[in-house]
Amino acid sequence: MFEDEMTGASPGPIQHVVPKHYLKGFADSPERTHVWVYNKGQAYSTGNEINKRRNPFRQAIRSAGAAPGVYRLVTLAGDHVDEDPTITKQEGWGVEVLQKLRAQAPISVQDKVRFSLYIDLMRDRVPARAIHALPFVREAMKNYGWDLLQRKAAEEGRFALARKFDPRLPESVAALEQELLLRGVTQRSHVIVKQIARMRWLFFTVDGDRFFPTMDNPAFFPPGLGLAKDNGFMMMPIDSRMVLLACNVPGDDRQYIPATPAQYTLFRNVILAGATEKAYASRNDPDILDMLNSPRLPA
Repeated sequence: MFEDEMTGASPGPIQHVVPKHYLKGFADSPERTHVWVYNKGQAYSTGNEINKRRNPFRQAIRSAGAAPGVYRLVTLAGDHVDEDPTITKQEGWGVEVLQKLRAQAPISVQDKVRFSLYIDLMRDRVPARAIHALPFVREAMKNYGWDLLQRKAAEEGRFALARKFDPRLPESVAALEQELLLRGVTQRSHVIVKQIARMRWLFFTVDGDRFFPTMDNPAFFPPGLGLAKDNGFMMMPIDSRMVLLACNVPGDDRQYIPATPAQYTLFRNVILAGATEKAYASRNDPDILDMLNSPRLPA
């Protein structure tokens, strides 16, 4: 997602794009150490077929939703960037609220604002960020001060670097895109945060054999559907027993509403339609792969 091939940045340590504390809500046992991982675009497999790997497969949460150095890179100027410490700090805004929700405890207006910040972070820390943010990054780069960077590098005697600051070089443009995408992960959008906090929040729950999956884009904002529109909404699984639906339908917030069978099916479809590459769940369920590979969003 954020790999800068041109600079030859080292992969670095494992970093979680889907945080461990979040995935523990979808673990397959009370010990909360493992989760079932589903690969989008691949058929269901028990692993017994020739030359096929299991899909889904059971993975330790310490390794799930993670990859080496996804929040690290070496910039065009040679600076080392690691946004992971800032991401970890920003997670703290919502972790306590997440714990309250999982305990089905009441949340305050302040909790709602804090969790809105957490949702915005979850939206930006995942691979899907490149899809919705890249057009804005490229628009900003049209007025980027390449000549100023060239001049500064030349004045410092760094002539090789000065030659790299050239918008005609595709590798330089790609490196700058990756840097701006990475730096944007920790820049919260107060416009989006305010809109999320203003929406009507409905928490739906399930029990028994029913369960919610999550995916590698947990805070799902339907593409092309603005949050401020009358039919705008966002959805985020809280754990395998609860999902948040934030919408603009008039009314008060409501917590912990038992989902009807129709709502349960709809919510699972919406959740899995937001996946980029992977889904995560507490069980091995072929139906999840069917929905993951044939996403069906409501009209």
